[in-house]
Amino acid sequence: MIFYFLNILFSGLALGGALVVRRYLNPPSLEDSSQHYFNFHQQILYPVDTWLLVLTSMAAAVALGLLANHHVWVYLPTKLMLEGLICGLVSMVVLVAAIRSIDRKFSSWSPEDPPAEWRDRRSQWLRWHTLQAIFSFLAFSFYVIAALVPHNL
Repeated sequence: MIFYFLNILFSGLALGGALVVRRYLNPPSLEDSSQHYFNFHQQILYPVDTWLLVLTSMAAAVALGLLANHHVWVYLPTKLMLEGLICGLVSMVVLVAAIRSIDRKFSSWSPEDPPAEWRDRRSQWLRWHTLQAIFSFLAFSFYVIAALVPHNL
């Protein structure tokens, strides 16, 4: 049971972080000022995205451990855990392949002289974070249901 708790804890923290980034760490007041947005993004959001990746990876590692321990793959909790793991892995792929590449671009640009398309990149970044938050939510939901379902189903 401790592994289910750890799995839910790590995936819940990753979900919470994704929702906080999506909702609160992109205030509309920074939309017009590229200098303030770049400073904020470079100082706050890049490290937060790193922690989201770490938490999602820890949840996936615990899920893999739980799946390795299940000898019968026909049980519903095992299937739910596998579905949660797949959603968590998709969340990680979105984070690494899309969000981190945009983070690196933001980090390389100068706040005083940003490129003309910085608002388009910000919109892309927000869309990718929304997708990542959706898959984090799905993974968390599957993990919680897997922990609550009787293990003989």
